[in-house]
Amino acid sequence: MSETVSLEGRYRQLASQREQYLQRARACASVTIPSLVPRDETEGQDFPLPSSGLGARAVKTLSSKLTLGILPPGHPFFRLTVDEKTLIESGLDQQSYGEVEETLAAIERIGVRNVENKGTRDTLYQGMKHLLVSGNVLIFYGKKRAKHYPLSKYVVSRDSEGETEEIILCEEVTPSKLPAEALARIRLDNSQSVDLKKNLKVYTRVYQSAPDYWESYQEVAGHVIQTSRSRYPKGKNPWIAARLIRVEGEDYGRSYVEEHMGDFNTLEVLTRAVTQASVAAARIIFLVKPNAAAKVVALEKARNGEYVLGNEDDVSCLQMDKMQDFAIAQQVRQEVTAGLQEAFLMTGAIRRDAERVTAEEIRQVTHMLEEGLGGLYTQLAGSVQLPIIQLEMGYLQAEGKLPQLPKDTFQPQILTGIEALGREQELGKLNLLTQTLAPFGPEVIQEYVDVGELASRVMAALSIDRRGLVLTEEQREQRAQKMLMQQLAASGGEAAINQMMGGANGTPS
Repeated sequence: MSETVSLEGRYRQLASQREQYLQRARACASVTIPSLVPRDETEGQDFPLPSSGLGARAVKTLSSKLTLGILPPGHPFFRLTVDEKTLIESGLDQQSYGEVEETLAAIERIGVRNVENKGTRDTLYQGMKHLLVSGNVLIFYGKKRAKHYPLSKYVVSRDSEGETEEIILCEEVTPSKLPAEALARIRLDNSQSVDLKKNLKVYTRVYQSAPDYWESYQEVAGHVIQTSRSRYPKGKNPWIAARLIRVEGEDYGRSYVEEHMGDFNTLEVLTRAVTQASVAAARIIFLVKPNAAAKVVALEKARNGEYVLGNEDDVSCLQMDKMQDFAIAQQVRQEVTAGLQEAFLMTGAIRRDAERVTAEEIRQVTHMLEEGLGGLYTQLAGSVQLPIIQLEMGYLQAEGKLPQLPKDTFQPQILTGIEALGREQELGKLNLLTQTLAPFGPEVIQEYVDVGELASRVMAALSIDRRGLVLTEEQREQRAQKMLMQQLAASGGEAAINQMMGGANGTPS
């Protein structure tokens, strides 16, 4: 697209192709969380409330578990791996390899800590809700902050392979936030009668200008903001147009709620019917025979425990003979509810409501995600996690907080799934090794196994900083010498100690 075409016109052109996905997203939001995809952009509008709150609870529950799996608290969600060819050619010994592992683990911890400090967890949580309901979300991961945009705010174009080619974002900003250059051009050429007292629509275009580069710029009131131009190398584009369920040939994704829309509609109808019937059944209406001895006025005025002249057969309570029908509706409703709870992993609360979550709980949550979502979690790992960590490492290297790693030598590997190659699997192998060697006794293990190297690899697998925790070789030698001297002193070998110390100092005997 040439820059002679306004971004507003291009946005409207692509928005017409987005409309069907937006309508579908609004239908999904109407039975879950209507505020995620509102009908219009009116501020403070009232949203129609669904009859059942299960949809909102289901989306929130699964969004929380997805966020926990993608960004586990206190645990790295990626590891840096060394290219096999480079590892073979380097000829590193065991000790050097352990030191490399420790250095990479430290880099991982720095990267994860900076991701957390940007408020990425809240952005991902909100993004997961949009992915589950609308199937699409735009995430901006900048140097200082992370932000998400709903489907109604942007349009996207993809190539035949499903890769993003162009993104146009439309957002409203106050004129005071615009650069002075843009305001001056608007005032100079105000052919569109722009009201600078109201919010203005700013369009941001992000597109692939070359196979290895992305470019972006902004436009307001038909004028390009020259200071907004940016260029990003491949893999460093901070704009992530994520989608949940891919369909061949479509620019936008489908949502998880859409796949279960039949159950949600059934639940909505049955819940409304059962609720209305319950309200009707809760009404208390007494029937009095026309010629009854008990008068209606006397019954109305009678106080608690008071006597009224009459026959009990003359007064009855109106009842609904629909209990069997209600029971069928309630049974179907319960079956649909159970199916949705299973689909959205609402059964079996794994994660405790506590400040600290164990690695075993995280492993179980990840395992549930892999089994219950059938690969969607793995897809999110590649489309959301990997770009975020690549961007974060690039930012840290540019600021000098991380060393410049050789290109194509150290690659981030996302830790997804139970069987994925990662720290947890490596830790399991190390534990299996120690258990297998345990019957041989500690003497044999110390003779054939470098315990210090084993401890280093275990701590690297657990992402534990070993600084100040593990003794250096010099400290171990000093401790061994001190223990030897204590043993000799206890056995009455003071003369031998003095002779050994004198020999060490060069004093003649």
